[in-house]
Amino acid sequence: MSAAIGALTITACATAPLSSADPTTSQSPFPTGKSGTTIHVTEYSAATAGITLNNANWISSGCTSAGGGCTVIELTIVGRSDAPFSYSEAYITASSTPWKQDPYRETQGGSSAVDYQRVNKTPPLRSGTVANGQTAHGYIAYDSSNVKQGDIYIEFSDPIATAAPTPLAGWKVHT
Repeated sequence: MSAAIGALTITACATAPLSSADPTTSQSPFPTGKSGTTIHVTEYSAATAGITLNNANWISSGCTSAGGGCTVIELTIVGRSDAPFSYSEAYITASSTPWKQDPYRETQGGSSAVDYQRVNKTPPLRSGTVANGQTAHGYIAYDSSNVKQGDIYIEFSDPIATAAPTPLAGWKVHT
């Protein structure tokens, strides 16, 4: 029964109207929004959360010991179910190319090489879980090796899906 409910919930999220989505040349196969948009996400486990990409910034230098630039996003994740909702900087990826249904598209997880204190973006959002009413808030940085300044496509993927990566939500931002 719970598997059927989870499948219905995922279907409902995947087929939700995209009226608030930022139009792109490549339509996303999952719900999308712009900076400031909260997207209701249901994981494979049926755990749910509201995820808001609060803002995104390009920092031109000083992000790493080599002095390179980076894109930094600020996220708020609010648990909406009794089941724990999982998140990880490895599954919140960024790309400079539009969404495609291609698991081998150039994406990058949060960078461990970025010095969050140096760029004054703390606390970093690493990994964890939130349940009903709990909130996780923090920053994820992407070094400039694959994610350049300009249009950035952020994807939140399900870390426990059987067919990973399985994007559940996305945001298009401009830095």
